[in-house]
Amino acid sequence: MPDEDREKSTEISISVLDTKAVAKAVDKISSFLGTVFGPAAHEFSLLLQQQFAYYRYKNLLNIVDKTEKLRAANPDLAGKVIHPRLIYKAMELGSWADDDEVHQLWAGLLASSSTEDGKDQSNLIFMNLLDQMTSSEVKILTHVCASVKFETSPHGLVTAKETVTLTTNQLTAITGEQDIIQLDRDLDHLNTLGLLEGVFDAEDDSAPLWPTALAINLYVRGAQASRLAPVDYFKLR
Repeated sequence: MPDEDREKSTEISISVLDTKAVAKAVDKISSFLGTVFGPAAHEFSLLLQQQFAYYRYKNLLNIVDKTEKLRAANPDLAGKVIHPRLIYKAMELGSWADDDEVHQLWAGLLASSSTEDGKDQSNLIFMNLLDQMTSSEVKILTHVCASVKFETSPHGLVTAKETVTLTTNQLTAITGEQDIIQLDRDLDHLNTLGLLEGVFDAEDDSAPLWPTALAINLYVRGAQASRLAPVDYFKLR
């Protein structure tokens, strides 16, 4: 077979595979949408078929799979629904992410958006923050929140008891990022977003980091898929 014909044959084969994969993904995602928000499911299905490419379908399907597992693991979420604005955010923004840990946070935010009447939009704050974060920033923030010890303020807000100090080697291990300048930018950006406090200490090659109350709420809603207030989630009352 001539090279030109072989290339065309390969392109057709890939196209057929993609079409079948897309159709399967649309069915799976549409089924999920019908579960979490029946009235808008048909409109979302039309949106899926019109605007998405295979790359985004794969990412969204991973988010949907993770969301279903989180909802299935929590009997309290059975039959509860999600505001369509939040579903659209996850479809439109989350589908561009290609990192599994980022997908997990999108899934956690979707799962913790499930309510009896489907009118709660409070996770919109965290979805907008997540959309602005790189995968490295997500990994840093999740690691810091998972490592720190918490306490309550006199007003009942949960705060960190102490800083979490990470060396450049530890940050590289957490994120996979080798470029120290990029890691420094990631920390600066997390500070700008109001999620972390602390930057690199040039003298001892480390970064003492402090998660803010906003970061702790994002961690509970996203990484832990819980609607509980942090003070209740961490049993600090």
